[in-house]
Amino acid sequence: MPQVQAEDAMAMGATTTRDSRPSIGSETRRELIEVFGEGLPKLLLLLVASFVLMVQAMIHAGQRPSDGFILFAVAMSIISLSLTIGFLTFGKRRPTEFASRTIEIKDYSFSMAQAFALFMTFWWGLGAFLLTFYKPYQVPSNAYIAIWVGFVSALLYLAGAYSSAAGSAFRTFSEITVEPSVAALYGLIAASVVVFFSALGYLSFWTGNFALIISIISFAMSGLTYFMLQKQRLTKGQAKASAAFLLVIWTLAVFFLTFDLDVEKDFATSYLVLNQTVVLHENHMDAFTKGGNGYLATWAGAFSAFAFIYNEFVGVPINFKRTFRDSFAVRWNGGEV
Repeated sequence: MPQVQAEDAMAMGATTTRDSRPSIGSETRRELIEVFGEGLPKLLLLLVASFVLMVQAMIHAGQRPSDGFILFAVAMSIISLSLTIGFLTFGKRRPTEFASRTIEIKDYSFSMAQAFALFMTFWWGLGAFLLTFYKPYQVPSNAYIAIWVGFVSALLYLAGAYSSAAGSAFRTFSEITVEPSVAALYGLIAASVVVFFSALGYLSFWTGNFALIISIISFAMSGLTYFMLQKQRLTKGQAKASAAFLLVIWTLAVFFLTFDLDVEKDFATSYLVLNQTVVLHENHMDAFTKGGNGYLATWAGAFSAFAFIYNEFVGVPINFKRTFRDSFAVRWNGGEV
């Protein structure tokens, strides 16, 4: 019996010793975190986005081998995947050299992280512009989501790579504060730009031309309002009028662009009765009616317009973060959890 207890104790001791040793996986994670810090999750997301886009683009390339946009998606994903793996491997195996090495271009000096982040932001930004505004990934799909996840991850890694640099123009998002009206105008300007580029592929429809006109008007009005606010030349009445006008045009945009009205089809069908030579055209504005860039930007523009007019008429900004927190907070013994 004592011998059995001794054997059990030895086994437990061996197990404890074995469990106390860091595993290969935990050691690798620790090394990666030490080198890349808070940027590691963004790099891992880049890996996932690159892989997902590569798989989907290769499947499509097998079906349409002559499509230049799909071939670009394949090349883009492979290059991104290879560079990210190489970047992570170099940082893990040579952390000292990784931290100290710089890349000199004329009068500019970049760290390894900054150079990688700059290229990836450009690379994924180019891919997002070509592949989601034109073709073939204009509506939500695995490739569409992967492209935008990759671009946002690269952009966030870029911000992190420069936020620690002295005198950098990049700052962490928590340090950036803007006036509520200015923030709403930023949203309107960004939405106008996205709707403009999304509409370029649908100019054969009157709704596409409508989207183009709305985006130009909104961009001009939002930009002018922002300029006048910065110069403090805008009266309260003028600001309210501008906010009301922007809300009206974006409400119309939401109605005509994001609801599948089939207005082109209805018009052509009624006209076909009078003239048999008319060709039936349906309104296939998928980027606006099926959740693409145009759809998301149109609703973002409407929300920004509502936030702008709310701030101007009510006098306080919309604080969704606080409202959401208060709505779902749990009160326990008089306290809030």
